[in-house]
Amino acid sequence: MRAPGRERRAPGHGTGRAQDDAARAGYFLACTCVPEGDLAIASPPDAALYGRATVCGVERLSPHICRLFLDPATALYYHPGQFINLRRFDGLTRSYSLASVPRRDALVEIHVKRLPSGRMSH
Repeated sequence: MRAPGRERRAPGHGTGRAQDDAARAGYFLACTCVPEGDLAIASPPDAALYGRATVCGVERLSPHICRLFLDPATALYYHPGQFINLRRFDGLTRSYSLASVPRRDALVEIHVKRLPSGRMSH
């Protein structure tokens, strides 16, 4: 979420470099923010939500599951258990859990299950 025109850090905002950068741009995490007063909020533009990544490797783990290694164009700061949304050129979007270890693995790793009628995986 974004609080238009707000340049200061919102109380209850997460910590870390990515969160600090987002706070300076007026963004906040709605799940942790504790407002001190009224807020006018707006959804962020798609450009702020999505970035580009290069597929650096594909490894078949089983007949129906493959491991993808992605190299994001900008740094991706995340915690264990988080997921990312991958969006195809036509706008189709799917969520994938991150299998890589934050701050240890250079590439982002996801596992994709191939579904016979899956629009993204097939």
